[in-house]
Amino acid sequence: MKRFKSYINESMAVDAGYGGQVVGDNLNFANLSDDNVVEALNAFVGSLNGEYLNPRNAIMKLREKLSRVGLDFQMPSLDEDSGEVSTPLIVFGGKFGKTGEEAPDEITNDPTGQVGMRENPLQVHFTYDKASGSGSTLLTARVGE
Repeated sequence: MKRFKSYINESMAVDAGYGGQVVGDNLNFANLSDDNVVEALNAFVGSLNGEYLNPRNAIMKLREKLSRVGLDFQMPSLDEDSGEVSTPLIVFGGKFGKTGEEAPDEITNDPTGQVGMRENPLQVHFTYDKASGSGSTLLTARVGE
């Protein structure tokens, strides 16, 4: 007969409904100082790469999915035919107010919420190229400094 501890140590897999099991590794996606989190975010954000008739919709879907884990970014403008646009990641809407670390007469204002996590705040970098004739846009995205 198995002991209770052996059941707990056996697997961290969680049934995710139809389609098999998802193995949970308890990543906190708001902890941008962890390189494993940045790697996982890049894998997810990189899945956006492709050709789109309306790239703004693809970016809006990415923004919606990232907001589920507490991350957000400003919508970039894709005005030219090709180029690269970067926008900072915002963690939980940023920080404003008292944290207890500042002087009594000071207020913390951190619009990205990333102060103290990394030396340089992480950004979402979009590269786009509108194909002539087909009306589609090749869009790639990545998270980096």
